Amino acid sequence: MTSSTKPSVTQSTQRGFVLIVVLMLLVSLTLIVIAQIRRSSGGQMITSNSSQYALAETAAQTVLRYCEAQFMVSPNMKVTTPGVRGTNAAAWRDPAKWLASQTVPVTGVTFPGVANFSCLIEDATSELIPSSLSNDINPETVNVASLCTGAAGVSPTMCKYRVTARVTLAPNNQQMNLQSEIRFGI
Repeated sequence: MTSSTKPSVTQSTQRGFVLIVVLMLLVSLTLIVIAQIRRSSGGQMITSNSSQYALAETAAQTVLRYCEAQFMVSPNMKVTTPGVRGTNAAAWRDPAKWLASQTVPVTGVTFPGVANFSCLIEDATSELIPSSLSNDINPETVNVASLCTGAAGVSPTMCKYRVTARVTLAPNNQQMNLQSEIRFGI
């Protein structure tokens, strides 16, 4: 005699239920892992952006200090045409002023990840001229010569220069500008 055993109805139903529970657990674990991976890649992007900002700021600070030191040693170096007070016509805003012939050469320095860096020194003495206009705009009426020589309304003993350092990062051409002001009392 052979005996055969059949699974009971309750055992087969339970096996199907366990399969559904296991599949639901696998799906939920997969979703949790995917969420963690996305969170991790977002954190990496934030870290990368912070790193690029720090690199650009460090490079710009270095270039700015270099140009300030060069100008303090030799105030007769390249100074661009003064900008116009109260408008966007300041020399550092004009792309034509950023040509190599208009900027101060920065030598002996390299920055990894930086495509380009330069600095521009402009005579900003015109910003010291008191204005009687209601909108506080002084038209540019000076030549390349400095206003420090004593133009109308400017004390010949005060000179103001703006130093702008511009750094362009290599991978994405993002730019950072930093500025400082130098005033000479003569």
